[in-house]
Order: sequence, then C-alpha cells, then structure tokens
Amino acid sequence: MVQVRFKQAPSAERADLVMRLGEACAAWRPLIIVNDDLAAALQSGADGVHLGQQDLPVPAARRVAGRALLIGLSVHDVPQARAAAGLGADYIGCGAMFPTATKERALVIGPAELPRAARAARLPCFAIGGIDLANVALLVARGCRRVAVGRAIQEAGDPEAAARAFRRVLGLR
Repeated sequence: MVQVRFKQAPSAERADLVMRLGEACAAWRPLIIVNDDLAAALQSGADGVHLGQQDLPVPAARRVAGRALLIGLSVHDVPQARAAAGLGADYIGCGAMFPTATKERALVIGPAELPRAARAARLPCFAIGGIDLANVALLVARGCRRVAVGRAIQEAGDPEAAARAFRRVLGLR
C-alpha cells in the first residue's frame, strides 16, 4: 500500500501525482491511498483516502465515495478506535507510536496501546508515527503486522533495501 501525503499541493496536482504513481507502480499493483483529500482520491482513481480526526468526517466521505474507495481513519486512543467501524472506516491508522518529525505535536500513545486499540476497532490496524527499523520490532512483539512508514524508507540510503528489511521484520516475504 502506498499513501500519498503531499499536503502543500492543490487537489488537482495531487490527483495528477497519484495517477502518475499508479502508472509507475502498475507492475506491483499496490493499493494507492490519498491522504486527507477525497476529491483527489476520486479524481485520480486511487483505491482510497485516509482521513485524520480533524479532516472530513468518515460518514460524509462515505456518502460521497460510497464503496468506491477504502476509507482509513487515524485514531489516537481506544474510544476513537472503537468508534471507527461504526463511522464507516475500512481500516485505522493508530498512533503515534513514537515521536515523529512528520507531526511534531502528535500525541504519542506508544506501543502498549496498540493491541487494545486494534481489538477495539475490529478493523485492519496500521501502527503509525515515528516507526523505523530500530523500533518496529517493539510493535511486532505486540502482534502488529501492519505499519505506516515514510521517512524510514524515503530517507534511507537504499529505500528498496529498507522496504525489504521492514518486510522481513514484519514476517512478510
């Protein structure tokens, strides 16, 4: 799964980027998710949209998108995770697990909260926030098999090798 986070760009530019990314990745057929921009997700033919707690509400996104898109929701505690399925989310991103430079004021809930949130959501759960190869094993030890990473791959000297290393630690081949 690839999530496009390009917050500075207008929606049309984001949609264009998503379409080009889809063409470039066609051989691997990843799910492509657009962060925070339902219009770009729909316009580009993306597979889904990921929304934060302060973004468009999931029920409103579901009314517009119907079942055409996967809808993910960021959650930061067990009550938010429990509510996600009832709102119409298809998966959750739970965190932040660790301090993160992507969102400097993110509430760090830590790995201990992850299993409780995942059970409460009863949806596929991705750990988010500050995850790298030095700490991902802490999440795996708590039963996590899905993580969202950005900088740990983007800023790696060899992004492909970093992605493969994550797959190994997560028990994926």
